[in-house]
Amino acid sequence: MSRVAGLTSWNADWKGLKVLVVGMGVSGFSVADTLWELGCEPLVVTEAASVEHRAILDALGVRCVISSTSADMVEHANEFDPDLVIVSPGILPEHPVVSWAANKAIQVWSDIELAWRV
Repeated sequence: MSRVAGLTSWNADWKGLKVLVVGMGVSGFSVADTLWELGCEPLVVTEAASVEHRAILDALGVRCVISSTSADMVEHANEFDPDLVIVSPGILPEHPVVSWAANKAIQVWSDIELAWRV
C-alpha cells in the first residue's frame, strides 16, 4: 500500500508528504493551509493569487509559484517531484499538470477528497 493510500484521518502520518497544489483561489488556499497544518510540504502552482493569500502563505513558509503557462507549471511539478497532487475546482481534468501526474502514476485528488480523508 502506498503511503498516500493510508492517509485516512487527521491523525495519519502526513508529516513530510510533498504535495503539489494546483490553483489558489479560496479552495486552493485552504488546501495549502491545511496541508501545512498537517506537516506536509506543499508547493502551490497557480496562474494568479491574491495578495492576502500570498502574504499568509509566505508567513507560513509555504512556497507559491505564479506561472503564466501550463508548461511552466508542469516544469515546477517535475522539479518538486510530489507524492500527491491536489487540484482546485477550476482545474479541468485535461490540464497538463493532471496529465503529467497521471503519466507519473501520482494520485490526483480534489479539495473534497482531502477534506474527506482528514
